[in-house]
Amino acid sequence: MKNYFLGIDVSKGYADFVIIDDAKREVRKTFKLMDTADDHQGLLRMIKLDLKGEVNCIYCGVESTGGYENNWFRTLSDFKDQRVRIVRINPVRIHHQSRAGLQRTVTDKVAANTIAHYLSDNHEDLFANPQLDIAMANARKVYNMVATLNKQKTQLSNQFEKIIYSNIPELITYIRNGVPNWLLHFLKKYSNKDAISKARPSNIAKIKGITLDKAQTIQSKVKTGIGAPGDIYINHIIKSLCSKILALDKQIKDEKKFLTDNFKDKRVNILESIKGIGSYTAIGVLIEIEDVSRFASASHLCSYFGVHPTFKESGDGKIKSRMSKKGRSSYRSLLYMGARNVAIHNPYFKSFYIAQRAKGMHHNAAIGAIMNKLTRIIFGMLKSENTFDPQVDQQNQIRSLSKITNQEIEQTVITQKKELEQAIMAPVSKRKITKIKKELSVSFLAVEESARSKALSHYKHIKMSE
Repeated sequence: MKNYFLGIDVSKGYADFVIIDDAKREVRKTFKLMDTADDHQGLLRMIKLDLKGEVNCIYCGVESTGGYENNWFRTLSDFKDQRVRIVRINPVRIHHQSRAGLQRTVTDKVAANTIAHYLSDNHEDLFANPQLDIAMANARKVYNMVATLNKQKTQLSNQFEKIIYSNIPELITYIRNGVPNWLLHFLKKYSNKDAISKARPSNIAKIKGITLDKAQTIQSKVKTGIGAPGDIYINHIIKSLCSKILALDKQIKDEKKFLTDNFKDKRVNILESIKGIGSYTAIGVLIEIEDVSRFASASHLCSYFGVHPTFKESGDGKIKSRMSKKGRSSYRSLLYMGARNVAIHNPYFKSFYIAQRAKGMHHNAAIGAIMNKLTRIIFGMLKSENTFDPQVDQQNQIRSLSKITNQEIEQTVITQKKELEQAIMAPVSKRKITKIKKELSVSFLAVEESARSKALSHYKHIKMSE
């Protein structure tokens, strides 16, 4: 029995198809179908004809295109014969498949062939993971809409800042850490220097978030400042921007509330057991991860979202370790805020943050370390379906340290001594030999014992802080 592989390259309104067999021979040459009911039924009739032959399974692969693939995916998912299976494929994978195949031209037909060949090579791994259910897929659409609204708000806020800098620069001090709502309501009513100067402080203080003292301070700054008096165009722009940013802010809050009220998944409660992780962050993490069984280990999950440290060494050159930042940036943005929250509100992560700072890390690097640690802990919690327990992480850390035996450390020293002897005889640079000597000048055994002692002390401190 043979397998067929159906590669589908979706475009707006139509899709290109090709079917190949196990030997990567074309069973059906590339053909095009429109995204209509008739052509969907035509595709199903074609597949039924192929199933009448000696076919074990027809694996169908559709490249994710932001939603255009949904109609074809749904049609093939609803096919009653279990021998027809459908999977969404990450476009990045297809891109690398195309580059590996040294393809010089990219057309819809070529893309369909590339998808079919990638499906043939990787179908076992692709179909080993469960597919995202419809409810989760639709929840992701709401989640993505919130991300889009946030981008729009950021763009308008940047434009707003430039307008204020050019016309009422004295107010810039209030928007260094974002645009507060009280300022938007204030400028919506008093949109230029003249209006602010003539207003009564008691009337300004009626705006929520502005005290009488703050009103008097703002008015004093603007009166004596270098701001422009403004005209009808600038007044219109400022008022319009204030209205739009406030409307977007309200819409974002409403969409977040809708998602938190309607997203029913017991795993949300598991993630919320980490003090500092709220409902929306927990939901966002679940939407990004989808199903934790897709990942073989916590390291794979960290690599998928690019929160793992990278270190590159080539010859005599060395590049400092940094966060990878590969994969979906939306997860890192979400987790960055989560990491900041747990560093403030969670004693366990706060202690970890202090320890990283004590090592010489700056603030963002320490937050990055928390992001990596938090991702690993989330992996373990979702895998075991258990709530957060600091002692479990402590035990895992100690167990990891205990795996390195004294014998392995001594063997490392012996190996590096041999490396030094060989390096002296080889035409390597003086810099490389100096580096090896420096590494050997420190007793690895003493360093490792010291590290273990510090780690144990650190975890005991964390336990006491709880």
